[in-house]
Amino acid sequence: MSLANNALLNSLGITGFPLSEDDIFLPNITTQAGAYPVRGESVRVTAASASSAMIMRSVLSGDACPLTFVVNDSGQTIVVFPAVGEQNNGGTNTGLSIPTGQSGVFVRVPNNLAGSSSGWRSAAIP
Repeated sequence: MSLANNALLNSLGITGFPLSEDDIFLPNITTQAGAYPVRGESVRVTAASASSAMIMRSVLSGDACPLTFVVNDSGQTIVVFPAVGEQNNGGTNTGLSIPTGQSGVFVRVPNNLAGSSSGWRSAAIP
């Protein structure tokens, strides 16, 4: 585990932000269709194939958490996509690549704030 990821998980624990799913092994699926679901507010991947994919909950349906962290402790870069047809950083179906030893932070932009631009704003945390 990288220092950055260890610090993030420590900070999340101190603030009471739960690790929803830990020790995830991502299957060798590199596309949005069939990607492994992000099932909570913070998850940690420990094994993955190159460019293995995850998919966020839907913002448009209201299922998405307001703030989500994806911790990549695998030996490969992973890609996290928005729900099919939704936006990430202003692009429809655009994924965020999270390199080994880094995390991704995803902030929900709800329908009532952005209308047709709702979706996610995200960044990798080095």
